[in-house]
Amino acid sequence: MDDKTHSTKLRLIDHVESGISRACDSDDPWDRDDTWESHDPQAFEISEGSWFDVVVPGKVNRGDRLYLVHAIYNTGDSFGHDEGLINIIDAFKNQKKAQACADAAQKSEASQDYTFEYKNDVGVVVKAHTPWNGYFESLSGVYVTELPVRK
Repeated sequence: MDDKTHSTKLRLIDHVESGISRACDSDDPWDRDDTWESHDPQAFEISEGSWFDVVVPGKVNRGDRLYLVHAIYNTGDSFGHDEGLINIIDAFKNQKKAQACADAAQKSEASQDYTFEYKNDVGVVVKAHTPWNGYFESLSGVYVTELPVRK
């Protein structure tokens, strides 16, 4: 099987902390808490089931190292704000391709378009959604993190 005919589903193991940065005003029925999240991606696990975070072209084995591309962004509405949400964009075997994807995602913030395009590990053009582009949204950063594959 080559990388164009086989794919591997992966789950991200992510250490997440979260909390309330501002409690809602209990006298205001429209107000809600402002929240925050902090993410520390740890590893990937190969998923044999129906739940997964990302699909990588080709065979991935335990012990491999992949490059996670993810964005951290903020969102909200007129009633509250949420900081530090994660958007998993893709995972790559090749660091340069991962960085090219991250650069394309970062540039999408200036366009205010709700999608951007990049090439995956096997050169297929992928169109990705940008949840950080919107009236209440903002991009904190796009990151490339090298992670091991466990299980």
